[in-house]
Amino acid sequence: MERQQRKRLARGGDPEAVQTFGAPDFTLPADIRVIEGYAFEGTVMTVAYIPDGCTGIGAYAFKDCKALRQIRIPTGCAVGQFAFDGCENVTVFGVPGPGSGAEQYCATHESCTFVAEAH
Repeated sequence: MERQQRKRLARGGDPEAVQTFGAPDFTLPADIRVIEGYAFEGTVMTVAYIPDGCTGIGAYAFKDCKALRQIRIPTGCAVGQFAFDGCENVTVFGVPGPGSGAEQYCATHESCTFVAEAH
């Protein structure tokens, strides 16, 4: 597999087992800065894209979004406690490392898997 095809690698996984971010069916406005708690509770979406300018996701913001399978969270975006409570098997894409709210959240919540985006 060519390097250009390896856009995202699963953390700690086989480099040949590449997961890619799907086409979003739910995209937030580019100027959004904070997603309030419970903002999208129960909303039907499968792939969500949070823009780079977003700095925070409130507690329970995506609670019970049962169809949600993938979400991209930008670098420097803090993720509130139980932001994805009630979601099942969510894959969270983000840049790994210090300050990665996405990676930190997934490290403490079994219902989600973190996938590192290529820089």
